[in-house]
Parts: sequence; structure tokens; C-alpha cells
Amino acid sequence: MDLITFLTNKMPRTKKFVERTFPFIGKTMNARRERMRVEAYKAYGMETARQFNACMTECGYRYMLIGGTMLGAIREHGFIKHDMDLDVSMWIDEYSPKMIDDLKRYGFEWLYSYQIAEGKYGREDTFDYKGCRIDIFYIYPAIDKLPYITDYWNEPGMAPGTYMPRRQEMPFVRETRMEKFEDMMLPVPANAEEQCIFRYGEDYMTPNPRWDNHKKVGCILDWEEMVGQTRHLIYPKL
Repeated sequence: MDLITFLTNKMPRTKKFVERTFPFIGKTMNARRERMRVEAYKAYGMETARQFNACMTECGYRYMLIGGTMLGAIREHGFIKHDMDLDVSMWIDEYSPKMIDDLKRYGFEWLYSYQIAEGKYGREDTFDYKGCRIDIFYIYPAIDKLPYITDYWNEPGMAPGTYMPRRQEMPFVRETRMEKFEDMMLPVPANAEEQCIFRYGEDYMTPNPRWDNHKKVGCILDWEEMVGQTRHLIYPKL
């Protein structure tokens, strides 16, 4: 590992500075990180899913697959080839801070959290297991017509450390069913097909290698008035 990579891994804010100030170095670092994530995902993706499911099941937390991981379960009964992380969800009123400690006991490292107004209006947590990322999206009751989750983007022109939160409003439900995922059975929403249509369109059963996760569709709304209340909290290794 070279000095720049070592320092930026230890200091995430320095990493952002280097990427923005020296674009060539930033592109090289991004390509290297992507290769490492792909390798880790291939080697430990199923172990990550199995360990996460064991923790949530044994500790009594309800969760379900979401996003690309849910799509993979429905369409391919496993991982999507071009995916590089696992996406799960749970309702915010079923979240407990104890879950963080429980996940740590099962080998997960808490990397960072995005929160709106300290989690009152939105939250997403990211964990690492042997180089594999798993994102937990929390479902909130409807503000308009449908429940929502949030994701966060540093859009062009935004200052470093500033993020645009987006609401993804979808027909989220609490009911689940079990779906085959590689050699396991994992929980998906009872209306998983309806959610796939909302997010990916009527042709969701046809793989799209050019899919852009940043692309906004009708159910995704920029939440501009919440930019000032959005925080990116980083948890370094101790």
C-alpha cells in the first residue's frame, strides 16, 4: 500500500481533498477501490449475507432486502453481476441502537451514517464485513402519499461534505416473504415485484448493464430544504 492510499484510508476527509485537488490521483484511487470492492464482493458476498442474516435473526431484528439486492433475489435468485454491495431495509421504528453493537459482535464494522436532523427524517448506515459493504436503508412513514427511504449525493457544485438527500417514495410494506438467494432463503417485501416496477420499470426482469443508480425516476425526489440538516458521520477504526 502506498503512502497516499494509507493516509487517505486513515483520514476520509483527506481522501476527499486529494480526490478533488489532484483529479488524476483521485481517478486512480477510485479505480483501485472499485477493484478491491469487486474482489471482496466475489470472495465474501455470500458470507456477508449469511452473517448479517444470522445476526438479525438471532437478535430479533426484522429486515428485508431492498434495491439491487432485492432485484437480484427476484430476477436471478442471487447477486446481480454488476452489483458491488448488499442493500437491506428496516422500518425506522424497529431500529435500536443496540443493533449496532450486535452487528459488531458478528464481525461488522460501522463505517458511516447519513442522517437528516439526527435521524428524525432520514437515515442510512453502512457497514463493512471483510471488505464487503452492506447498506441499511431505514423506511419512514409517508410525508406525502407513500413511505420513503433516503439516499445522499454530493452533487456537482456542492461544497465538500455537503450532501443532497433524496426521498425515494415507494409502496413499502412491513410484510415479508422468503425468496431464494443463492443457497439461502432471505426476506424480501411481500410486494417485491411492485417495488421493482416502481424503481426499475416494467422491464425489470431484463438485465440493464448501463443502469445508473444516480438516475432519478418518478419516485425519487431531491429534498433540497433538508440539505442544511444532513450530516455524514464517519466512524474510524479504534
